[in-house]
Amino acid sequence: MAHFVIISEDTTDFLHAHPMTKEEMAEMSGGHGDMAGMAHDDHNAKPHSHDAGEMKDKAESNESPSEVAAHTTFPRAGLYKVWAQFQRDNQPITVPFVVRVAEGKKQQTNAKAQTSPADAIKITVSGAGYEPSSIQVEKGQTIKLAFLRTDAKNCGGTIVFPSLNIRRELPVGQTVVVELTPKESGELAFTCGMNMYQGALIVQ
Repeated sequence: MAHFVIISEDTTDFLHAHPMTKEEMAEMSGGHGDMAGMAHDDHNAKPHSHDAGEMKDKAESNESPSEVAAHTTFPRAGLYKVWAQFQRDNQPITVPFVVRVAEGKKQQTNAKAQTSPADAIKITVSGAGYEPSSIQVEKGQTIKLAFLRTDAKNCGGTIVFPSLNIRRELPVGQTVVVELTPKESGELAFTCGMNMYQGALIVQ
């Protein structure tokens, strides 16, 4: 459908985004997205292909959307040049933009939001994923997991336990406690909303 190239004024920062699938779009918008396509920052994404034959097949098999939205995180304030490239009637169309990114406001969090229960297992969410990403727990024992997302430069804004139908938002700098009781032995997976960060509870 499209792709986006973003370069900072001093050429030290580079971002490249591709449109999302409808499933990824729904995850990013909390299940309420109504656009035909969105895009994600490829900085931490899985490898993607620029194979001409594959791209042609996709273009011929899918109707072009009327809207395409990009979602990315700028690494710092400053001036950025954005090139958006679309395909219409098998012809590429490139549209340039200039975006000025302002300094972000320092997030204010209170002591209560920062505090986690003494018996909780602390999990840090950052650009490296979950730390720790593998945790051993006992079957039938209720546990508390305290997630702390350290910054916004990652896609860890949501924590999801698919098999338990648990989904929580993770605001930057705030500790979010998830309480659960594993009832079966084996691996109990948890992921970010885009399924790019993955972790597991090892239930014994």
